[in-house]
Amino acid sequence: MGLGSATTHQSVPSEGEVTFQSLVELRCQVYIGVTAKRDVLLRAGLFDPDRSVIEDFDLWLHVVKAGGRIAYHRRVLAWYRQRRDAQSADLVRMAERAINALDKAARTLDLSSSERDAVAKTRAFFWANLQLNLGKRTFRSGDFEAAARHLQEANVYFRRRKLALAGWLMRLAPHLLLLVYSVREKSLLSASSRS
Repeated sequence: MGLGSATTHQSVPSEGEVTFQSLVELRCQVYIGVTAKRDVLLRAGLFDPDRSVIEDFDLWLHVVKAGGRIAYHRRVLAWYRQRRDAQSADLVRMAERAINALDKAARTLDLSSSERDAVAKTRAFFWANLQLNLGKRTFRSGDFEAAARHLQEANVYFRRRKLALAGWLMRLAPHLLLLVYSVREKSLLSASSRS
């Protein structure tokens, strides 16, 4: 499967056995375009209709817990087009759905203590990403105070000086920061359209 000019395995490397823990810890990524045995998918409960956007992640967690095995094929067999308006491009929604899938797994699956720990750690990661992307969204909409709060919340997990500085600048000189951010976004868009 192609992702831009890179394959999925180049963009999101996945190595080793695909287990519940390796999926939750994001060490293994499974593309939605799979070939699967019908009985394994039925045993896992198929796609959950309440899990739009991240329904595949939810299904893979249930597949491996139901005894299904997942293996990789390194040859490019399909192409996938990424679009800016795709549901998966909404990083706030993706983080919310990932948290929801992890909460469902913790609630409905028989997990070992190490699997529960992995779920809690990855949930914290997605919560921080949710706060970070909410911060970006509210910043772009002009709600600088809310944006600073979201960034501060995200930085409890990330502990990055750059985020702390951005939060400080949002309170001190938000319009200047918005200008810098807009220029940066335009240059990134320009660079990506040329490649």
